[in-house]
Amino acid sequence: MRDDPDQFIFTIDYRVEIAMALCDTREAIRKALGHIERQEDGPLTMQRSIKDIESHILILESALNELRGSLEVAQRMAARVRQQRDEALRMLIWAKYGL
Repeated sequence: MRDDPDQFIFTIDYRVEIAMALCDTREAIRKALGHIERQEDGPLTMQRSIKDIESHILILESALNELRGSLEVAQRMAARVRQQRDEALRMLIWAKYGL
């Protein structure tokens, strides 16, 4: 087995991580809005709420960056497979027809 950094990149399901981060972010926003509705929107409360929202956004950005990296790997792998297919077809045509 080759040491290929692309080999295990698809073992993680980023959809779950992204969905959880989105859910957590929405909950943090609802919590901040609740503080405002209950007039608990002092500077410290709102600063804590905004930092909470920001931390969830950072988690989401991280998951999206990992997903983007996986997509780039998949695109490189697909290009490699297409090249191998094209070469196999050329060899088959050459072997069968001598072209």
